Amino acid sequence: MLQGEAEHKLDAKGRIVLPAKFREEFKDGLWLCRGIDDCLTLYTKTGYENFRRDFESQDMRAGDARWIERRVIGGAEFVNVDAQWRITIPPVKRKFAQIDREVLVIGLGNRLEMWATDVWEKASSESLSDTAQLGLSGELRL
Repeated sequence: MLQGEAEHKLDAKGRIVLPAKFREEFKDGLWLCRGIDDCLTLYTKTGYENFRRDFESQDMRAGDARWIERRVIGGAEFVNVDAQWRITIPPVKRKFAQIDREVLVIGLGNRLEMWATDVWEKASSESLSDTAQLGLSGELRL
């Protein structure tokens, strides 16, 4: 299971070292996708196959579903891990997620999200503020 957070830095060649706690899951490579939010999502081979199968079972008549398919699945690419546990993040993906140097990697059970640290701080602050304003914070069951 992919669980926890790690802060890393992108090197000059657009590579990031996978955090040690996540390496075993990705030893055979990974699928790198644009996230639904302003982040990148990393799936294992099996995780991506499951995600894609689940997504393809959705009603694709809705405009939002088609745009999510284009954004996430259309831009997905398989990435190999090198001997130093690095992956190269292509420029188009770095631009999308606004990743230029500092990166937060978050384990969410079946996937990782990779956020530019400043984008994460802003998005998480706004999200928590919106939740409090809606009065949902007391309804969340963990």
